[in-house]
Amino acid sequence: MEPWAGAEAEAPPFRFAYPVSWSAAPVASPVPGVSAVDLRLLNAKAEVLLAYLQVQAVRLDEGEPVPSLETVTMKGKARLTKAGYHETQPLTPLGEDQDPRQVATEGWMGGAQGRGRLAQADVIGRLGFVHLGRVVVTFMMICPVPEDDLLVALRAQRAFEIARGTLEIG
Repeated sequence: MEPWAGAEAEAPPFRFAYPVSWSAAPVASPVPGVSAVDLRLLNAKAEVLLAYLQVQAVRLDEGEPVPSLETVTMKGKARLTKAGYHETQPLTPLGEDQDPRQVATEGWMGGAQGRGRLAQADVIGRLGFVHLGRVVVTFMMICPVPEDDLLVALRAQRAFEIARGTLEIG
């Protein structure tokens, strides 16, 4: 078992754990009420990005309704595209059979996964959404397809699960 490290962000404040083989960096946001942390899995020489995960928190304004799963999924899909992800197979909802740990996640709204291309690589794009208090958190992952690099795909999925399972707001 790989040890875990902790990452945190401010405004809105949140924290979570991740495997120590990944590197974490807070993301500066020009938008008030939005904070994020990037996680990157690099090769042994720290020259090649193997997998990527971003955890982003958005504080809802007082009286603002919680967005629908469809709304947050569309926003997440736009963020995947902005990261260079080009969809080749549509995002489909993640059921318990593909993501059995989701049932243990407080505030779980849902998630989706699909396939795409990033540069010349076939990749998996995965989104997950949690609503806690007045904060909606998006987990966005890009990793190789299992057929190309099973170990990295499994490590990315586990980092996603660890981050989601250890999320704390405030």
